[in-house]
Amino acid sequence: MNTMCPNLAARQVLMSAYLYYKRDESVLSDGENDALVVSVVNNWDKIEDRYKPLLLNDETDCKVLLTSTFHCQYTKLVEGGALHWLEVKTGVKLARLDCGYYETKEGLTANLQTRSCFMDWY
Repeated sequence: MNTMCPNLAARQVLMSAYLYYKRDESVLSDGENDALVVSVVNNWDKIEDRYKPLLLNDETDCKVLLTSTFHCQYTKLVEGGALHWLEVKTGVKLARLDCGYYETKEGLTANLQTRSCFMDWY
């Protein structure tokens, strides 16, 4: 995996965790995800404070991420970015509904007010 900005790595960890634990989907291999998490932990001091509470939830040591990302919190921006990332990676388009939700054959997913704000999340 290429070296990337620590904040981008943090966002991708959040989105990957959301897809894996909440949607039963993956856009990264286990090895790619593990490398991303290690990058986040190794660059913890460079990551913006706004991402840290989402990554740690109630935990206090960033090394907990090396064990699991199950405890991460997901904002609508994380959810929307993750779903858009999934759409780009798989080529499967989500149908946009007038109410601002996207629908797959499984049902409604997340409230995505505007997709353009998610473009820089992956």
